[in-house]
Amino acid sequence: MTVDTERLLDRVEVLEIQGLLQALIAALSYDSIKVAPGSFFIALRGRGTDVHRFLDAAETDGAAVAVVE
Repeated sequence: MTVDTERLLDRVEVLEIQGLLQALIAALSYDSIKVAPGSFFIALRGRGTDVHRFLDAAETDGAAVAVVE
């Protein structure tokens, strides 16, 4: 099943958008190792790791969208 990006962000306060929102999302991931083409990558700061440092890797692995905290 795929979900439209705009539908996923419909109830989220969006401060900034870079690029287009016309992507179909096949999976959600907060783990950059599990990102696959068409993924919606959620970059959150954790206790021990700041996932923001993996944004480039997520893009290379095919993330269609990244939500950044």
